[in-house]
Amino acid sequence: MRRSVVFHILLLCQCWTWAHSEADSEAAQTVAQGLQAEIQGVEINQAESTRETNDTVDLWAELKELRDMTIELKTDLNSDYSLNSQIFCTITHIFMFAGLEVKISSIEKEMEGIKRENAGQNVLHSLWETLNVFAELENTLNIVKSEVEALKSKNMGELKMGCMFMLTPNQLDLELIFTLIDQPKVVFSTALTSGYFGPFNTDVTLKFSKVFINFGQGYNPSTGFFTAPVKGIYYFRYTLLEKRKDMSLGIHLFHNGKHVMGSFEVSDGSHESISNAIILQLEQGDEVYMNLLSNHGLYDDGNNYTTFSGFLLFPL
Repeated sequence: MRRSVVFHILLLCQCWTWAHSEADSEAAQTVAQGLQAEIQGVEINQAESTRETNDTVDLWAELKELRDMTIELKTDLNSDYSLNSQIFCTITHIFMFAGLEVKISSIEKEMEGIKRENAGQNVLHSLWETLNVFAELENTLNIVKSEVEALKSKNMGELKMGCMFMLTPNQLDLELIFTLIDQPKVVFSTALTSGYFGPFNTDVTLKFSKVFINFGQGYNPSTGFFTAPVKGIYYFRYTLLEKRKDMSLGIHLFHNGKHVMGSFEVSDGSHESISNAIILQLEQGDEVYMNLLSNHGLYDDGNNYTTFSGFLLFPL
């Protein structure tokens, strides 16, 4: 458009120049006709250009409308696709959660079963360990008890024997002895019958008929024998008296028929007495007794000069 206007202005200037010149009229007429033809061509070109411009404007308007429709359709499609995607994701998640719920439920059941099984195994294991501990404790307790009993027997035996050796025969206290001696308790104390006894042509077993104490029933006054009721260490003691002039007194003490101790004395008419003691280890059923030797005599009365006694120091 701008070029066309400039061109027209130039042509008018040229025509004005030519009109004021001294050229002939024919040339001016020829130029005027050419100029008019050019102007008509320009107008035709302008009309075609305007028509083309309008056609172009209409085409751009249609293209813009198509673009807007495409954008709107794309937006709708995107919206529908987004909605469908959301629905699909939601459905997928629902199925996934349903499957997970089933799996979780199955796993929980399996875990409960495993817990119950483990709980049972733990209980059995705990019980087994407890039984083993109790067995070990019982074994240890038995060992300790055995050691304590051995030490107790040894120490008590040494204590009792030490006490016995420290005491004189006349200082023996039965009450103290009973406190020192554990179960079982065995003790006896006897005296001879009143009057003179002997002499005899042969040895005679002394039967001490006066029984002061016979705890444990170890002594038999009918036979004069003491029979050990339990295995252990025993203490025995006797006293003898004779007051006839020139009469000898003498005895032997036997353990299961074996002579283990004896005492002898000759009376000068006054009260002659002797005493002795011994400690023996006896098995259950062993026998201890005293024999008056032949041609020997004894005397006793209410003062109980002639006695035989003994007791269990401690069992073995």
